Amino acid sequence: MKVVRQVEPKIYYQAEAFHIAADVLHESELMKYRGAPFIVNASFALELYLKCFDGKTVFKKPSVYCEGVFQYERVIGSVSQQGHNLKNLFGGLPCEYKEKIVSKFDALEMGLSAESFFETNSKHFVSWRYGFEGNNGSYVASEVLAMLSVLQSVGQEYL
Repeated sequence: MKVVRQVEPKIYYQAEAFHIAADVLHESELMKYRGAPFIVNASFALELYLKCFDGKTVFKKPSVYCEGVFQYERVIGSVSQQGHNLKNLFGGLPCEYKEKIVSKFDALEMGLSAESFFETNSKHFVSWRYGFEGNNGSYVASEVLAMLSVLQSVGQEYL
C-alpha cells in the first residue's frame, strides 16, 4: 500500500514545534524585551511550514520484512526548495497552497497581503540569528503569529 500525502508530516511537525516555542517565548514575561529568540523560532517555523507543502517522504534502503511487506532503514522528509528566504519559498509553492494561504491570511484583515508579509519578513531567520551584528530588521509580532496560525491551519488540512 502506498501512502500519499500532500504535506510532509515530519517537516510539518517540526515546524509546529518551532511554532510552539515561538508562542511560549512571545508569552514569556522574562523574554518581553528580548525579541531575537522569538523571531528566530517563528521565522524558522514559517520556513518549515512553507517547505512541508513542497516536501515528500523518502523511504531509504527497502528490504523485504516478510512476503509483500517492506521495511526501510530510514524514513526521512525531503524538500526541493532550499534556503531560508520566505518570499522565495512562498513564491515557489503550487498555486493550490498559495491561494489557500492568501485567502486565510486576507480573511484576518491584518492590513497587508500574504505576499507583502513574506516580502517584509523574508530574511528574518538569517538576520536575527546574529542580531547583535546589527543586521536585523523590524517585525510585527501579531502579524508573524497570525501567519504562523494560517500556515498551521492550512497544513492540518493536508496531513
